Amino acid sequence: MNTDENGGMKIKIKEITLTEFDDDIFENLIEKVVVITPTHLEFHLKNGMKVEEEFVKKKGIKGLQ
Repeated sequence: MNTDENGGMKIKIKEITLTEFDDDIFENLIEKVVVITPTHLEFHLKNGMKVEEEFVKKKGIKGLQ
């Protein structure tokens, strides 16, 4: 474990940018997804957190954006 000069724990964070969906990351983080409405989802993470996401549905060939 790394500690700072005051004895506190130091956490090293690496920032990455995903350009496509990663099954392994999703399965390791997400316990379940609750569909509240077709454009409102609630993600239950394995660490106990819940994250809600609402999408704006736009008409057109690309669907949800």
